[in-house]
Amino acid sequence: MKGLLWVFFEKVGVTLFSLVATFWYANLLGPTGFGMSIIILSSSLFISTIIENLQQYPLIAANEDIENTFKTSAIGWLFLSIFMSILLYVILYIIYGADWWMLILLSVSYIPISSISRVYIADLIIKQRYKQLALRAFWGKAAGVGAGLLSAYAGHVELAIILQSFVAAFIALLVMSFSHKNLFKSDSHFSFPLFTNLIKEGIPSGVAIIEQNAKNHGLIIFLGAFIGPQISGIYALAIRFVDIPRTLIGIGFITWATGKFHSVKYEARELLSTFNTAFLYSTTILVPCYVGLATIAKPLILEFFGVDWLGAYEIIIGLAVYQCITSLYLYLAPLQVLFKTTYETLFVNIASTVLILLSVVFLSDLTGKYSPLIGMYLSLLFIIPKFNKELCKLLDINIGAVFKVITGCLISAAGMCFIVIYIQINLKNENLYLLIGIGFVSYCLIYMTLYLVNIIDRKILAKIKSL
Repeated sequence: MKGLLWVFFEKVGVTLFSLVATFWYANLLGPTGFGMSIIILSSSLFISTIIENLQQYPLIAANEDIENTFKTSAIGWLFLSIFMSILLYVILYIIYGADWWMLILLSVSYIPISSISRVYIADLIIKQRYKQLALRAFWGKAAGVGAGLLSAYAGHVELAIILQSFVAAFIALLVMSFSHKNLFKSDSHFSFPLFTNLIKEGIPSGVAIIEQNAKNHGLIIFLGAFIGPQISGIYALAIRFVDIPRTLIGIGFITWATGKFHSVKYEARELLSTFNTAFLYSTTILVPCYVGLATIAKPLILEFFGVDWLGAYEIIIGLAVYQCITSLYLYLAPLQVLFKTTYETLFVNIASTVLILLSVVFLSDLTGKYSPLIGMYLSLLFIIPKFNKELCKLLDINIGAVFKVITGCLISAAGMCFIVIYIQINLKNENLYLLIGIGFVSYCLIYMTLYLVNIIDRKILAKIKSL
């Protein structure tokens, strides 16, 4: 429980810093300027996120020769990430020209820094040292936001967005390296055969994250190429909002649960019990966040950004509902990593990615900004059945037992949604803060009622104290 609190300390602090900066950048630049800077940054983040997953999950799953595994991964991926950074710099320089060289250089420098950081992070997750994880991210983001806001205040807003990410990653790496000096032991060595095996083991995880990347960084790049930077800016802002529950809560729970699953992965009953507890708690928080965000999207945009950004609220609704559905499979990826079955969902992840990007290419002229959403929802037709099958196989239970755990959460969120929408439509009230308050209170009241009649399992909720 203490480890989970440290994880959330990190996520809350990091998200609040990012929100403040995003609001300021978006208002200063407008949709087009904001979109242009995000396109450049997204190019690097798209690559670095794939590398992070290719690199990190095989390290977490490693059972022997840990010292050599970590050193091999660090050296091998450092060289590969530097090569990819140089290649990306050349491509972006050719596309955007000499006027953007500084922004492009800072953007691509993020990739090797992130690669080295993954080795430290994987070791901290295995050892369940969540306090160190929290502090490195918190201080990194604090320094990054500070540097970004100073740059924006000086009039370099486009630079500020990219400078923020670079400084945050660099400071976080420094914090981990100074507090974790003995990770790479002198008697360990680089092994090329071991490195190739790590890449092979990491490919499914890397491909799986491409799906998420396609709905974030890759999507921003594609929209900029096929529709224009203004739509990229609108999607970038919408994704930032919808990503708040995922980064603040979802990734926090995954980080915490991965260490817990690792410690009981050979005890089937204990693993299922730990999964049920993590699943119930994450759904209790994630689902109402996504549903609530969808119901207040329009007053939210009008309150903070004005009519210039109004086109983002429909995108927020579509993305929030989609993420709400996929959040129900939050722990499938870490479970697959632990049992080395990530290849089982490789095909559906590739198919989903291709479908989303092809929707932008072929439907953008017809459906405009809605084209990516069409691809996302169509992909659910084959993602959901496959994910259900794999989750049941890993936990050796049926899908009904899985979703029975969260029935009360889903009912509570649906009730909250109905009440808030009723107030907006029938009472003509679009006061953002009043709607948030009503939504929060209504969800809590419905949830407590279901808890008292034991539709929400009290025993599962109580188990969190022992984890």
